[in-house]
Amino acid sequence: MADSVANAITVMKQHNVPEIVVMQALAVGDSFPSLSVWMRSVRHWTYMKHSYDDHDLVDEEVKSSGINYVLPRPPWLTNGRATR
Repeated sequence: MADSVANAITVMKQHNVPEIVVMQALAVGDSFPSLSVWMRSVRHWTYMKHSYDDHDLVDEEVKSSGINYVLPRPPWLTNGRATR
């Protein structure tokens, strides 16, 4: 994913495209501390580590690209009561 986004950013700059939107995952970049200790362990010690490492690279590439960006991250969903 990081390679694809880097290529897209290169082409966007060549064609003066001003903004990129990249859907990310919960716990990527600066949202990592919002995870519970258990989920941090799952992210770090399972096969998910490689996917999340790639998402972290995307986060860094987009933020350092110099173009405007939106990096939406889905919320943590549960079957519990709705909260504010």
